[in-house]
Amino acid sequence: MRDQNSKPFSFPRIGQNQVVTLAVQSADFTIHLSSDLSVLQATAAQNDDLALCADWAGKPLQDLVSTDSLAKLENMFADNAADPDCEGRWRHLNFDRQGADPLPLLLKFFVFETETGDVNIIIGRDLRPVLGTQKMLQRELNRLERERQSLSMRPSNTFNQ
Repeated sequence: MRDQNSKPFSFPRIGQNQVVTLAVQSADFTIHLSSDLSVLQATAAQNDDLALCADWAGKPLQDLVSTDSLAKLENMFADNAADPDCEGRWRHLNFDRQGADPLPLLLKFFVFETETGDVNIIIGRDLRPVLGTQKMLQRELNRLERERQSLSMRPSNTFNQ
């Protein structure tokens, strides 16, 4: 039980750099956005993935996502605009990569109020391992289906007596 004279616990206000650092350390991919939703900084947790987002800085986010992800991107921002205190939804967006399969990320948009102004951050989880597992399972399912079909087409081994 709390003493009537004690103050409720509250987190201390932190600056923009601390918010960005916290987000970078907690996600596979982190995108720090300007107020016009252009990328200020994009980082990846794995060194091998840094090249995937190295050229995103200065570009509008909508120019980086695949065409099939544009509506999801708009919905991600609309969730927050409609209710800034809402939990929002995680959104699966694909990012275009020249000459390669799109980069699938599960993203969530946050606006942090800091002592020097709002900080727009998107944190993301890399979905490539999940998609790899899905593809493996689909290949196995297809193989089993082909095997089942080939067995059903074999002549019966019954003998006429």
